[in-house]
Amino acid sequence: MDALWQIESGSVREIQERLAGERPAYTTVQTILYRLEAKHAIRRVKKVGNAHVFEPVISRKSAQRRLI
Repeated sequence: MDALWQIESGSVREIQERLAGERPAYTTVQTILYRLEAKHAIRRVKKVGNAHVFEPVISRKSAQRRLI
C-alpha cells in the first residue's frame, strides 16, 4: 500500500518497481493487489493495453487508525 500511496495510481509493474530492497515477482505483486481490491482497499481505475491501473480507496490515515 505504501508504494501505491506514494505514486497515487499505477500499474502492477510500476508498483513492483517502487518496492524497496529485493523486489518480489510480478505475479506476487499482482496477487496482493487483487486481494486488496477484493477487500475494497484499492480499485481498478482503467486498463492500458493489458495492464490494469490501480488507485487506493482508503487513505493512509484511515488505514493507520484501523491498525491502532
